Amino acid sequence: MKRVWPVILTMLLLTFSEATALADEAGVLTEAELSAWLDPLLTSTANVAPINAPVGEDALTEDGYAFLYDSATFFYDKPVLDAQSRLNAVSVTSEALDMPRGIRLGAPADMLMTAYGWQNPALSADDSFAPLYALDRLPEAAYWALAQRSGDQLLSVQCAIHARQSNGRYTDSGVLYTVQNGVVSAIRVYGLSAAIDL
Repeated sequence: MKRVWPVILTMLLLTFSEATALADEAGVLTEAELSAWLDPLLTSTANVAPINAPVGEDALTEDGYAFLYDSATFFYDKPVLDAQSRLNAVSVTSEALDMPRGIRLGAPADMLMTAYGWQNPALSADDSFAPLYALDRLPEAAYWALAQRSGDQLLSVQCAIHARQSNGRYTDSGVLYTVQNGVVSAIRVYGLSAAIDL
């Protein structure tokens, strides 16, 4: 699957290469918007022991070590939280926790399309993937969103953020919303410590 994403991203950017003026910065999910959501959430758990404390090797997943809290699971690069710990991902577990743009677990799929699919509300493309937006601000940043579907059934929406870092590399983060039976069934913030080159 990891080999497919570069091809899909290339197709997505080519699809919108002549229409980047249609994308506006107010509509795309940016690193500032994601941070504005994530920072208070991290602060709220700063002095709270995770439900699964102490975190051990049994908490190791593909995303890192899972720290379970009431509203979300945080995935860190090691089982002990200290100044060097890196947050890799967050999985939302509570329907009460708002995501950017007010989207929660259990929200209708139409809410996702209203929030991110304004350029392609009909999901025009093939039967598997439909680009929702792309904004090329390179060399500073690039943003894109992609819907996965099966026929006319929405399966997921991925919003990606590639912002330039101080070392000249780019973030490779974003939010993945999974849809089942017409409602948001999972929300995962990924790639929080990942980086890629231009």
